[in-house]
Amino acid sequence: VNGTRQGEAGAVLRWTPRRGQDLHEPYRLCFVSQAVALSAARQQDAQYAARTCIHIKVRKCQYCAQSGESLESVARSLGMDHLQMYMLNPYLRRPDQIHPKTVL
Repeated sequence: VNGTRQGEAGAVLRWTPRRGQDLHEPYRLCFVSQAVALSAARQQDAQYAARTCIHIKVRKCQYCAQSGESLESVARSLGMDHLQMYMLNPYLRRPDQIHPKTVL
């Protein structure tokens, strides 16, 4: 949580879905934010809470290459050979060298 302006706070949620977490239905993430108002004597005066839900859909048929993976290793883990994987990703200039975070 980082302060943005006096009396305000912010937070960042980072999440990288693993293979197999792609769904037809979106994930539902719910957050509860809470604010406490304090008096000059530092005693709790009032407490406020709000619940917010968001929906996140993980796109199917996309994979971000991880460090140390090759086109062949990703293809094998998906049950296909490297030529099939290459044909599905014709934009790859060097299929023998994919970099981390390359979307396949």
